[in-house]
Amino acid sequence: MVSRSSDRIVFVDGWGDVIGKAAPAFEQLRTAGYKLIARDIVEDPRALRTIQPDDLLIRGRESHERQFDKLALSRRGFEAAYIANPGDQHIGSALELQRFSKRILVSKPLDTNLNFLTMIHSNQLRFESFTELLAKLYIHDHYLNKPGVEFLTGLMPTLHARHNFLRRIKMFLVERNSIEFDEAGRREGLRCGLLFDLGVHLLSMLDRLVPNLMRWTDVTSRSYERLGRKIFVKACSTATDYGSTLGKSTVVFGREAETFGMLELEVQEEFMMHGSEVKDVSTFPVLITVGKGVPIHKGAARDLKSIVLEFKDGAEITLDLDTHQFSGIDAGTLSERAYDQLDLTQRGINKPLLELATSGFGDQFPQQAFQNWSPALSCVEHLFRALHQHSGEPVGYGPTDCQGLMNQLFQQNPNFSRWNLPNDFETLIFGMPPSGCIA
Repeated sequence: MVSRSSDRIVFVDGWGDVIGKAAPAFEQLRTAGYKLIARDIVEDPRALRTIQPDDLLIRGRESHERQFDKLALSRRGFEAAYIANPGDQHIGSALELQRFSKRILVSKPLDTNLNFLTMIHSNQLRFESFTELLAKLYIHDHYLNKPGVEFLTGLMPTLHARHNFLRRIKMFLVERNSIEFDEAGRREGLRCGLLFDLGVHLLSMLDRLVPNLMRWTDVTSRSYERLGRKIFVKACSTATDYGSTLGKSTVVFGREAETFGMLELEVQEEFMMHGSEVKDVSTFPVLITVGKGVPIHKGAARDLKSIVLEFKDGAEITLDLDTHQFSGIDAGTLSERAYDQLDLTQRGINKPLLELATSGFGDQFPQQAFQNWSPALSCVEHLFRALHQHSGEPVGYGPTDCQGLMNQLFQQNPNFSRWNLPNDFETLIFGMPPSGCIA
């Protein structure tokens, strides 16, 4: 191991896939003077092939447990703890590390145990318990830091001003590569199922794209203000590849972990038009589709990773999450908002962690780059309730494409609204990702 004299320690609990992808950021943290200590249950975690920590502690090894105690109870403790183990262990690890860490960063999702999270939330409100934990806790959901997502989030008041209310939203994260052939090392982490692994990204983005509060003035000078919004689960269907090796779900006990899932939400936004002072409600549906090993079509070169916003005036805005390219937004608006100055090589994982190398974990901590407790809890609540209340045993499927599987699940679940899918999903993706991307 590398020997470093710094007493500023970043502690990594679990050495999951996200850490391997964040190797540039962690190396920059070490260059900035932080010592990197990792802990896992195996001696050769897969991500160690990418970056070597200064020390690796093995859980259950007595000498390593004593070394952990010495580091944790030292004068400085940990500048930050990054939790990268499976999702059903996140909050347990955070509770263990809260006394010793100035900041706690959790790789999405917040956790998969809703009852445990609800207990923390209730006790924090009633008795001010867990206040220390929640003040330190931030979720690292890298999709929130993708350049296209940040750009679209900032553009939403303008889009509402031009097109007014949303009519519906379609969100897709469907990857053509399978778990068994391409991500076998992540199987333990993926046993939460694809709605928790990928769907949580889409819910996090929905929270940013449709915030509780927003104002806009339309082309006729009418001013609107969103006063709040609520999200309800309307329908959920899941499916599992016949060849899946994930096994039983860590979220719904006794049920197979899904490799494909669809979720329909209803968003109710309360708003007021200034001048009338009368409050009203506008509703629109959101369709979330996620999966692995399901291509757009046989031989497809791209995954389906897109967000489609449909407005009531007929406007349709599409963002390709892999290339950060848009359709439905004119070149003048893109230029006016400095779209050409975006660093499109950033894919979101490293970006906030690289900021930490210069800003540190103290007062200059870049909070906006992470997700805090409240929206992270809401994401878990919607996914958990969908899987438990609106979805039965996953439907089995063999080799298929995304549209065929979606239509099959629509036909089997009458709770879904009528969704008109494009004849060709290729129309929702634009170009190829830029070269030299940083994960």
